[in-house]
Amino acid sequence: MAVIKKKAKAKRKHKRPHGTRSREKGNEGERDVANALKKEWPVLCEHARRGLQDRDGIEACDVEGVPGMWVESKKEVQNNVRKTLRQMAEKCQDGRIPFAVIKDDGKPPFVVMPFESLVRILNEASFAETQDAMIRLRPEPNNPGAESP
Repeated sequence: MAVIKKKAKAKRKHKRPHGTRSREKGNEGERDVANALKKEWPVLCEHARRGLQDRDGIEACDVEGVPGMWVESKKEVQNNVRKTLRQMAEKCQDGRIPFAVIKDDGKPPFVVMPFESLVRILNEASFAETQDAMIRLRPEPNNPGAESP
């Protein structure tokens, strides 16, 4: 008589409900992005934090507290960039500039945004730079006759 062996069940690494690790990974990615923005721009992004994720239809970005920006964070095996762009277009309806920080497993993070977002950022930077240049060219108030450098 032949002995039939049962297949051993595959062991799971984590003893958590299915999907929990994915949520934890996403939360970790959101915290990483918020902390990186705070580190790079401590004054501008001092209030950067994970967004309030809600399942009742209220849309919020993944990282809140970055003035004028709608920040999404994706930390996955490999992200579908077009799907991320569509998601941002649907969710970001309040005039903020949308962009996503994407971190594929084992790879450095990169940013993806609609072309219009890039144009808005460059226009703002150009305007700010022009204003700064104009301020630098003004004569000092305590010496109105002095020439500019």
